[in-house]
Amino acid sequence: MTRRNLKIAEDLQIPASAVSWRFTLSQGPGGQNVNKVASAVELRIDLERAGLDTEMQRQLCAVAGSQVNQDRVLVIRANTHRSQWRNRNEAVERLKQLVSRARRKPRRRIPSRPTKASIRKRRDDKRRTSEKKRWRRVTTNDY
Repeated sequence: MTRRNLKIAEDLQIPASAVSWRFTLSQGPGGQNVNKVASAVELRIDLERAGLDTEMQRQLCAVAGSQVNQDRVLVIRANTHRSQWRNRNEAVERLKQLVSRARRKPRRRIPSRPTKASIRKRRDDKRRTSEKKRWRRVTTNDY
């Protein structure tokens, strides 16, 4: 089998040197077949060697979360199908989804101001709480 670059998008390919595949026995569907055939797929991508710019790597780590280990290797596991080929395609598809989510720029949050009613309610609640605590206070005249 020849090692080829992994095409993620029209303008993005991950070199074959950064990609490694592992095939293991699956826990998913397949009957007795799961005991004989290594149909589960583990796609591992070394982000340092993937040729991605640092901003893209940072976004991908943020989107992928716990799928990126401390060695900065993205690990995608697929074992939902009975065949290794379909699991392999699913792993690549998940990678494409992660990359497309990482490419989207997060929208800038515009902070809103509290309404007059919410300010008034907060002040009234504070006043009520302080009055309640003032009534609980022990004064020297009580004894």
